Amino acid sequence: MEKLSLAAVIGAMMLLAAPATAQMRMSMPSFEQLDTDSTGSLSLDAFQAGLQQHREAAREDRIAQMMEHANEDGTLDEAGLRAGFAQMRGQGRADMASRLFSRIDRNEDGVIDAAEYARFAEMMDKRGHQGRNQMRGRN
Repeated sequence: MEKLSLAAVIGAMMLLAAPATAQMRMSMPSFEQLDTDSTGSLSLDAFQAGLQQHREAAREDRIAQMMEHANEDGTLDEAGLRAGFAQMRGQGRADMASRLFSRIDRNEDGVIDAAEYARFAEMMDKRGHQGRNQMRGRN
């Protein structure tokens, strides 16, 4: 297998990791992370700068995760690249499952009971009906 340079890996990541990039965009930093001067409010400039820093940190983290699969000489082969992408997809799914669990676990006791799950299922069913009605032009 041909070895890839870091530049080639970064280029491949940008082309192939569109789903991972979309997932990262959905992940928002906390207000406290954005409010770097601790004033309790954000200007447009501070908000934009905070989001940019968040994106850059996430990109650097993805590169570091990918390079964990590098060969001893610091290069990635095709197998390493595939392993890195598989790890990123798995982490994205785990993060999404964790966020979903938190939304369902309304009393935050670390357990989803039948009532919490029923409430969530009912809410999702209502959203589904609303979405279908909107697509049909009904309100």
